Amino acid sequence: MIKNLMFVCQDRTYSQIAEAWMYYLGNDSISITSSGLSAGQISQYFINVMDEVSVSVDKSSTKEVRDGIRDRVDLLLMRYTV
Repeated sequence: MIKNLMFVCQDRTYSQIAEAWMYYLGNDSISITSSGLSAGQISQYFINVMDEVSVSVDKSSTKEVRDGIRDRVDLLLMRYTV
């Protein structure tokens, strides 16, 4: 059973969107985190997109994937483009 899920993307935006949707959909039985290849501030684009659909981003934070992977992760989903 998956208990710890991490979303990863290059610039943090898409992983933050995925994390926010998972929280919004009400899956409290899974610990959800999101990371980017580098840490930074929460993307204003992310905030704007989620505001358009009235999804709260209060639980969102940014972290570098190397920091997040230290936690136990059962499933890691990554979006990467070349």
